[in-house]
Amino acid sequence: MTNKMTGRVGDSAVIGAGTFANEAVAISATGDGEVFLRGSAAGTVAAMIEFGGYDVLTAAHEVIMKRLRALGGTGGVIALTGTARWPRRTVRRGCATDT
Repeated sequence: MTNKMTGRVGDSAVIGAGTFANEAVAISATGDGEVFLRGSAAGTVAAMIEFGGYDVLTAAHEVIMKRLRALGGTGGVIALTGTARWPRRTVRRGCATDT
């Protein structure tokens, strides 16, 4: 967050909130830190993929657009499964929505 308080620790470094990785998926998140902490954002996306059978897009959408919004937060994630392959050397696409 811009102009955050001195000494404030963000959620990005907290495993399960802003970051998570295992054999099934790797996730990095950013957004309203307190909400990502309360909602265990990255860990929830990972659990939905690994244990719930969700694909990465559906799990990320459910957590970011529905669950975290219900808690009053906004943000985004980069999530890759172990089978992810990029068609180019750099990421040239993203997805943003107003809803």
